[in-house]
Amino acid sequence: MLIDLDLSTRHDGKRLKNINLTENEWQEISKLIIILEDFAGATEYLGGSKYATISLMYSVLAIIKQKILPDDDSNVEDIDLTNLNIAFDDDVGYEDAPEDESISEQPKRRKININTSQNCTDLEKCVKAALYQSINHYWEVSQEQGMLATLLDPRFKELRFASNSLHIRT
Repeated sequence: MLIDLDLSTRHDGKRLKNINLTENEWQEISKLIIILEDFAGATEYLGGSKYATISLMYSVLAIIKQKILPDDDSNVEDIDLTNLNIAFDDDVGYEDAPEDESISEQPKRRKININTSQNCTDLEKCVKAALYQSINHYWEVSQEQGMLATLLDPRFKELRFASNSLHIRT
């Protein structure tokens, strides 16, 4: 694309070269894919069920929560999931190459420059923490109710997903 005679194609080639992901960013994306595969599997499993009962949902969510449980809460940012204006990044704008003259219709409060690599430090930990907080916020089922429903469901009577201490308490 950079050696093409068409000026617009060369321009696109320069932009593409600038916004390609770094090796570090690709590694972080690979880690995120592993995390999100569990959510995709759970969605497929629950979606394929005729009756998504609380016992089914509780066991699936318990397994996912065990996998994404934050190691250390000291560096984890709390997300206010009750305020939709804060929970979603609708106010993010993307800065393009300086020679790009496209004007945004709506001013954005925060800009991300796509020409420079982004800081991926602790990205996996931050995503896990955000997902963990979201699960606890949106699917808050008391442990007693969830375990009782799961125990009474013949499909999950063995409680394979539960920890030893939870087995004893149940």
